[in-house]
Amino acid sequence: MPSFENASDLYQQGNELYVDEDYKGALEKYSQAIELERKVEYFEKRSACNYQLENYKLSINDADEAITLNPKSFNAYLRKGMGHFELEQYQDAKQAFEKALQLKPEDSKIKTWLRKTNAELENNKSSSSTTTSSSSSSSTTTLNNNNTTTNKTNSTTTTFTVTPHKRKVKWNFYQMGEYAVVSILGLQSIPKENRHVDIQNDLLTVKLNIPSQEGVPTQLDNEDLSIWERTFKLFDTILPNESSIDNATSKIEIKLKKQNASIEWPSLEVIENANKFDPQFQTASVFTTFTDPKKYPTSKKTDFDSLERQAKKEEEEEKPEGDAALNKLFQQIYSQGDEETRRAMMKSFQESGGTVLSTNWKEVGAKKVKGEAPEGMEMKYWKDM
Repeated sequence: MPSFENASDLYQQGNELYVDEDYKGALEKYSQAIELERKVEYFEKRSACNYQLENYKLSINDADEAITLNPKSFNAYLRKGMGHFELEQYQDAKQAFEKALQLKPEDSKIKTWLRKTNAELENNKSSSSTTTSSSSSSSTTTLNNNNTTTNKTNSTTTTFTVTPHKRKVKWNFYQMGEYAVVSILGLQSIPKENRHVDIQNDLLTVKLNIPSQEGVPTQLDNEDLSIWERTFKLFDTILPNESSIDNATSKIEIKLKKQNASIEWPSLEVIENANKFDPQFQTASVFTTFTDPKKYPTSKKTDFDSLERQAKKEEEEEKPEGDAALNKLFQQIYSQGDEETRRAMMKSFQESGGTVLSTNWKEVGAKKVKGEAPEGMEMKYWKDM
């Protein structure tokens, strides 16, 4: 039986699946819409889907298609930069983010991404590289006129310069409602079967068995480069059975369910002599990123914590007016809400055509949200026109 769905219908169905975090289903709908009609927003959303599915190269390709259709597509440059960042192609990411910033000079999200990218570029400049040399020599003996002998040695030296995989591993920590979330990053070169995570009531252990790498020895300055291992003594107790592990291609995301949901952790690890029920620990907001604590002689840690604080300070100093002020309020509600609040906001906004914004997931999740037209006006959907 032939299908009478048009591109707009397929696109809307893709949006609904995207809100429900069914990224594979949404990707299929966006692709079907693109087959019928090549529109900027279709490529933008498919790029977002591919990014969520960790198809970073495909996400970049879709972003480029959107840019071809509209060279002023802010979302396309944002997605392109994010894709390059995940692939550790920081110079390409920087170019994309700078173009996006030209289109929206006051956008705080782009400013943060650009800071992170510049920090990675700076970190790469100062990161140490491993150099190993192998020499072979041959000697010849000649008899001089004075009957003395002279040895001539010919030496060949081969030099390899690469960055050890272990040097790329980082971890960050942030809080999302009743969860403390730990991400282990930079794992593109480490197979999933080489990653091991153990969650206990007050301990988190992550061990990575790093595969051999051409040009890199297994030992460097008495450090084992074949293993990355960290044991975190957690700030407060957690519920292992209600925690989760998402083992993705380039990272591991560990969601630790707090036993005391009201406590904001000032750090991932325990603070000596700290009273965790002190009010000061119920108001903090934390996002920190760390590299391997065992440093190479010339390496430099990227202080993402200070970058985030600086970005937050700039955002707070901004004083938008009118629609911009309203949008900032919505952004604050979204960023400070839990997972259900965010899903409710996205679903209600998408399904209502931008006329309803709800934070009540129990109500929004149970049925489709209908649009509400302003007083004196009639609500019409595109497919009905």
